[in-house]
Amino acid sequence: MADEPLAAASHRGLLGSASHLLAVLVSAAETRVGIFATELQEERVRLSRLLLVGGAAFFCLGLGVVLLSVFLVVLYWDSDRLAILGLLSGLFLGFGVINAIVLAVIVRGQKRPLQETVEVLAKDRQSMEQGS
Repeated sequence: MADEPLAAASHRGLLGSASHLLAVLVSAAETRVGIFATELQEERVRLSRLLLVGGAAFFCLGLGVVLLSVFLVVLYWDSDRLAILGLLSGLFLGFGVINAIVLAVIVRGQKRPLQETVEVLAKDRQSMEQGS
């Protein structure tokens, strides 16, 4: 029973053996690409953690900017408080809208790394196994 695949391979001849070898190589490549995709996914998780810490830092900096804005409004309270409030509000809203658009574009374009490559290699392996 253990010799059945070997006997079947000998009946197929040289072309059958080459096709089987190629199918094995594609299967090995598919496994390697799958492992690589998993590693990329783990790297994405690490990057997400890094972005979370960076987000916390930007939050603290943002709070500092808000407090600086309050300080400027209080400083110019008697003369130009409405102008300062309008200017700072427009500036922050403009930057916020620009950042939201950039973030939406980035998030919309994400997908699993190398997903198409893994699918193509799986189709190649299936077609080679069916052809042998």
